[in-house]
Amino acid sequence: MARKEIIFTLQDAERTLKFKARQMPATKLEMFIIKLAAVALHGGIANSFNGLPEGKGISEINWRDVNIDEVFKSLGNVNVEEVAELGNELLKCCSLITSDGVEQELMPETIDAVIEEVGSLWTLKKKAFEVNFSSFLKGGKSNETPDLSPSSSGIHFSKKQ
Repeated sequence: MARKEIIFTLQDAERTLKFKARQMPATKLEMFIIKLAAVALHGGIANSFNGLPEGKGISEINWRDVNIDEVFKSLGNVNVEEVAELGNELLKCCSLITSDGVEQELMPETIDAVIEEVGSLWTLKKKAFEVNFSSFLKGGKSNETPDLSPSSSGIHFSKKQ
């Protein structure tokens, strides 16, 4: 079974570059999700939601009720090194496809030799995120999609009193 992948072009400075983003193996993606949740919860992101019905899952949030001040306050509590590590894991899902058709894996230590603009870096990570989480966002291809909502696991968000 092949992992999902997407091929895309990116305008970086005055060059058009071709990249591939490939899905992480299931066990690696699981650890990525656990780390992402830990970073978000440690930062207090759950405090950013106003009006979340008691006992409801995050999928039932009315996004217009998100308290943007609390979001920014929670970002100040996030460990920057942990966030950078998550971004680096996404970057490792990407490769540059040279004009010869050769794939060169991207690494955090060498990415500056490949791209020039920070927007390009963010686009690479965004594409890697999309390929890794597309099955969650679209419901997957399985006939029996597991219920991954926080309420199914006993996790509930409520407004801090």
